[in-house]
Amino acid sequence: MKNMIQKLVVTVVGASCLQWGAVALAQEKVSWTMVSPFPASDVTTHRMQDFAKAAEKATDGRFRLKVLVAGQHPYQYRDGLRIATDGLAEISHTGLTYLSSVESWFALPMVPFAVPYDKQHEFTRRWHEEVANPYLKEKYGLKVLAYFLDSGGWGNAIHTPVPLKDFDSLKGLMIRAHDKNTAALAQVLGATPATVPYSELYVAVQRKSIDGVMTSLQGAYAQKLWELLKFTNMYEPYYGVDEIVVSQKKWDSLPDDLKPKLAALFEEWFSLAPMYEFHSKFNQEIVEGAKAQGATFDEISPEMRAEARKRTASLLTDYVESGGEMAAKSVKLLNEVVAD
Repeated sequence: MKNMIQKLVVTVVGASCLQWGAVALAQEKVSWTMVSPFPASDVTTHRMQDFAKAAEKATDGRFRLKVLVAGQHPYQYRDGLRIATDGLAEISHTGLTYLSSVESWFALPMVPFAVPYDKQHEFTRRWHEEVANPYLKEKYGLKVLAYFLDSGGWGNAIHTPVPLKDFDSLKGLMIRAHDKNTAALAQVLGATPATVPYSELYVAVQRKSIDGVMTSLQGAYAQKLWELLKFTNMYEPYYGVDEIVVSQKKWDSLPDDLKPKLAALFEEWFSLAPMYEFHSKFNQEIVEGAKAQGATFDEISPEMRAEARKRTASLLTDYVESGGEMAAKSVKLLNEVVAD
């Protein structure tokens, strides 16, 4: 009888330990860091800070996210993938379209006039789901938690000290461009392209290192460019795309009950539709605020747009030739989207 009681006690204690162990595992707390190349003044980083608070609340304090912005870390856009692959931080906010130096085929949305404005959302969604996301998972071991149009997909502009009226307006001016495609567009518009990191735009204009800037409305707002440049042309020839990525292995290490909650939260906060709504509202406020500072807003004429499209047509051919199989696959998808 004594032996039976001892065995029963051991069994009960063992079961209790397993039960409590399972509970402890389920209640495991996770602290991660997300790195963004954007400055603290950017509206997207404000949203990321709010997201971190919402995620902690939604998980009852079990998931804590520290957001580091430009100036709090040494990384630039070009480091976006390796931040996650090399474990420099758990989550990286990056933008494939700004990583053409890593893989040139990432830059298709930045090829001037390649993706029609009214097809941006559809193409971006299909490009990620059918091309980019599977590629990033297979080659880099990355999971894309969310993707969205930079600044909502509209408000891409050129900010200059003189109005852009024709192909001679910017002659003799040095204009900051994003990459080789937008640099070619700057040349078509009569300017000399320059490369300047996003976080250094204000100082570069202030010191006359450059005369003007290609960036979005939100980029101009964050960098306070309207203090220095009073003419903004909403030419909308291209758009950037942002991604939030994590190592698939790191994601798999999360407690199983946290994964669906966090996946749903990233979708709710950073997918195409909510980010478009978020950015659009802010863009309107930005325009009104800039006008109050004396900024003038304009658009290029339909005739100038058509001519600029002709003069940059070779860039899409160059994109395919330099980007290999993935560029060809991306353009094939683009043609399908445009044809629908």
